Amino acid sequence: RPANVRSLKLQKANSMTDKTLLFDDTRTYQQCDPEILALLGSTAKQAQMRHYGRYPAFFRLGRKIIIHGKDLNEWADAQRIDPNGKAA
Repeated sequence: RPANVRSLKLQKANSMTDKTLLFDDTRTYQQCDPEILALLGSTAKQAQMRHYGRYPAFFRLGRKIIIHGKDLNEWADAQRIDPNGKAA
């Protein structure tokens, strides 16, 4: 599927709920995927985030780090800051 079709579906789903949908809930991601690198930074930075407990829930399969889209969206929701001071 083209990326714009996927983003339109995610925007439509996002308008139905208050949940942040930056990632596809049904997909798994690896730490080297372009979407993950763009949002979370280099693999070295991601390793530091995992070490300090600031990384979304993940699976370690051998040397691979696998992150479920649902966990990424939940983590993103937890990082949300409202500049008006209202609860997120």
